[in-house]
Amino acid sequence: IEPGAKNHGMVMIVDWSGSMGDKMYDTLVQTMNLVMFCKAVNIPFAVYAFSDTNRRNFQVSNDDYSYARHSYELMPYQYDKDGLIVLEDVSLLEFVNSDMKNVKYQEAMANLYQIALEYRHDTRASRYMSYDEVYFNTPSCMRLGGTPLDSAIYQSVNVVNKFKAKH
Repeated sequence: IEPGAKNHGMVMIVDWSGSMGDKMYDTLVQTMNLVMFCKAVNIPFAVYAFSDTNRRNFQVSNDDYSYARHSYELMPYQYDKDGLIVLEDVSLLEFVNSDMKNVKYQEAMANLYQIALEYRHDTRASRYMSYDEVYFNTPSCMRLGGTPLDSAIYQSVNVVNKFKAKH
């Protein structure tokens, strides 16, 4: 630590699991507040979400694709040796970071806010009954899933180390 030096940053990792559904709006709004604070005072930041549902949604599909047939290849760790620790499948999805140009940053924050609105209690229940407002529907690849916490922590070590090296 040196006087006047900027030696800090924030890597935020949001739990993107189904149990967060009723807390997601508040969590994302608070995350956005932290992001805007970091941006205002030039603290490097990155925001990720972790889940177990997203990986297969971002793969190129074809006619002969079969999830059951290829499920072994989709596992992040192969079961080839006895005594290996096998962790759950996990995806880290990056939403926004301090390296984005302003236009991309604004777009990422607008998208994050629209996703947050999807989980706001006063709009979610009535959104399909209201014809006077337009609501954003979160893509199915962004649905909430399981909680592979151990895998997310393990995978985030590399993400944090790269972040630290860069900033």
